[in-house]
Amino acid sequence: MAELDSISLVSTDAHIVLALILFATVAISLWLGRYWRTARIPPFFPILLIPLVLSNTGIIPMRAPIYDLVSKWFVVAAIPLMLFQADFRRIIRETGQTFAAFLLAAGGTTLGAVAAFFLVPLGEHQAAVAGTLSAAGVGGSMNLVAVSRATGIDAAAWFPTLLAVTTIIAVLYLMFLSLLPATRWFRQSPDPEQVVGAGEKSTAAALDPAASLARPGSWHLRGMAASLTLSASICAVGLAIASALQFQGSAIIVITTLALAAANAAPGILARLRGNMELGTLLLYVFFATLGARSDLAALAGESLGLTLFCSVVVAGHALTVFGIGRLLGFSGPVMIVASNACLLGPPTAAGLAASKGWTLLMAPAILCGIFGYAIANFLGVAVAGLLNGIL
Repeated sequence: MAELDSISLVSTDAHIVLALILFATVAISLWLGRYWRTARIPPFFPILLIPLVLSNTGIIPMRAPIYDLVSKWFVVAAIPLMLFQADFRRIIRETGQTFAAFLLAAGGTTLGAVAAFFLVPLGEHQAAVAGTLSAAGVGGSMNLVAVSRATGIDAAAWFPTLLAVTTIIAVLYLMFLSLLPATRWFRQSPDPEQVVGAGEKSTAAALDPAASLARPGSWHLRGMAASLTLSASICAVGLAIASALQFQGSAIIVITTLALAAANAAPGILARLRGNMELGTLLLYVFFATLGARSDLAALAGESLGLTLFCSVVVAGHALTVFGIGRLLGFSGPVMIVASNACLLGPPTAAGLAASKGWTLLMAPAILCGIFGYAIANFLGVAVAGLLNGIL
């Protein structure tokens, strides 16, 4: 690997060029997601793939100081940015039956992770992987990265493989959810309009990420500057507290707690911020690009089977719980599909799926439930990893 770094076309010290490549990778991937209509590819797939190809063909190095800078700070800064709208009172008030289905889906993800822990051996990091996938399957990529840092597996050589495997399985599961409405099982379920609140429709447009990007003023400098300033302040205080506590992974938990405290102490003020979710997502995407660049294909090939089986068990546990028990509890097909999507794949795809199927009343609950998942997943993932680690 060191040899590959030494002969790469772009030097490890070419910080500006490497930064340009990382941000250009994100820009190209987002462009593909916006205009490439023939394939519904999540942006983080090409974000991982493009730098992986560049580093394994010797164009860019697999190790560089700028990668370390991004890994150290971008994830930490992204956490508060993505939690500023996590107002628990609003989430519970406006999500109706979808919230109950989401809690069921989150429980299914956790049960799936515990089952995978006992069924699929992965060695000494088994508990950490279970906790990380619990967080990812309840929140999203932000929580996957955050808990992987808290448990210490983000530095493992096979960690990019875990990201690649979760990405592929996520794409397959999204395809499954999009095809499910055509089945006989789905057609026998109740109408979603009978089980969602009337107030949910009014908030759908305001919370839709796509609508937010298109809305005039969403990206004005004052809102972005305020979001970054508040995020930096929370991170500074959180890191200071974590340093005083002196135990592994405390920084992520403290920063998450402080961000949630701010979101629920002043929800009206933070709701007026613009661009914070998009900025947090951008920081995570750049981090994913560095993971792709660090990946050595030859070293990763041997780890993929075990991680694929582990992830598959987690997803199977999630699906069996939400659709099996959910059906017994009388949840409608659309509500279960949207709740499952929001839990396992995150709010943007859940809102997009609801819109594409004409379930407009479920768009706002999808996003609100997904934000709630962001809020609780770090705590859940660290707790699952800690409990299972005590069993090993």
